[in-house]
Amino acid sequence: MYGIIVKIKAVPGQRDALADILIEGSRGMPGCLSYVVARDPADADALWVTEVWDSPESHRASLSAPSVRQAIERGRDLIAGFEQRFETEPVAGHGLAPSAQAAASPVSGMHVRFSELPAVDQDRAVRFYTENLGLRVAEDRPYQEGWRWILLEIPGAQTMLRLSPKAAGSPSDVPALVLTVDDVYARYREMKVKGVVFTQEPTPAFWNPQEVFAVLRDSEDNLVMLGSETSPPLKKP
Repeated sequence: MYGIIVKIKAVPGQRDALADILIEGSRGMPGCLSYVVARDPADADALWVTEVWDSPESHRASLSAPSVRQAIERGRDLIAGFEQRFETEPVAGHGLAPSAQAAASPVSGMHVRFSELPAVDQDRAVRFYTENLGLRVAEDRPYQEGWRWILLEIPGAQTMLRLSPKAAGSPSDVPALVLTVDDVYARYREMKVKGVVFTQEPTPAFWNPQEVFAVLRDSEDNLVMLGSETSPPLKKP
């Protein structure tokens, strides 16, 4: 599991309005196990937000969800600053589902991520990831009629894709896949040369400039998010 605790300073007199926006924007976020907004009793303008996610990738994917993007836009002018931010590794606790608590002990040195990837042409979809992202197919087997399990590997991690049937012309506005890379800017430049279409250029998160995200569309018109926490500043040509 992955946790975040952040102290948000609201514009004077706007704390409750900001809290309402945060709570509304937190609904329907896949992978979010807990999201709590609390008032700071010692600071009339401060909120503490405590989040628990099944993985860092689910948290990053949520940033492209329409409800979250709307909440960010609505709440931006009500935020005076972020005073403290901590990342945690939740172990267990009251209110978390048993299945989530059991998943808190990952295999040492290996992160396994499961994602469903709708695809009209499944072979083309697999080629997109191997040719553009350097992923290697470690396993490819049928799951049920029209479905396949694909195990893709990158150094130190694995991504399990469940390829499912998809109707042509049905793009999604929520990322189907989230990948952590070493340098988002470098990957962006490499993939642009190959003709990959990006819907969002590398963008530092407003709450932490060291967290950088880019969003692209794969060969099946699925949104894919690339994330990095150590990318250097983009050098303009």
